[in-house]
Amino acid sequence: MVKPSSSVKASGDRMFEYLAGTFPVACATDEFFYFPQVRLPEPQWSTWDCFSSESVTEMVRRLSAWEDELDVLALNQSDLEVQIDIALLQKFARTLKEQLSEVRIWESQPTFYLTLICIGLAEAMESEEPAAKHERAKNLPNFLEQASHNLNCVPVLFRDVGLEMVSDTRNYLVF
Repeated sequence: MVKPSSSVKASGDRMFEYLAGTFPVACATDEFFYFPQVRLPEPQWSTWDCFSSESVTEMVRRLSAWEDELDVLALNQSDLEVQIDIALLQKFARTLKEQLSEVRIWESQPTFYLTLICIGLAEAMESEEPAAKHERAKNLPNFLEQASHNLNCVPVLFRDVGLEMVSDTRNYLVF
């Protein structure tokens, strides 16, 4: 029989691996509290975060499934440490699900994408891999295209802050 603690670890590992593969830049930084700080073993420099409507819907579905899986694991769990691990993973899944499906910053906040751009490029430039910055920059236009499709509920204040940040980002990139 598999120990519940190893099942909880396996569930958490699957969740974090999927998140790091879908949102590699957001998960590589502490800028967004609702994303875990986790990376894939081998960075995929050509990959940017995927916030398409389909991807977000699938992520919300998977987070709900992981919550259900953790509920089952918690049913007969008497080990307090494992109960705490389960509760933390469930809280994390609920928080990220809420951010993606209710707050929906990926549809309303241009600075979200600009921040990801700066973090993603900085991470690649700091890498010891010679091709990292070229791979990351090569696919930046696709990421910007995705942002332009997703940003469909931008309040005026967020638009103005975003326009201000565009200037700062341009200066950062030209520097």
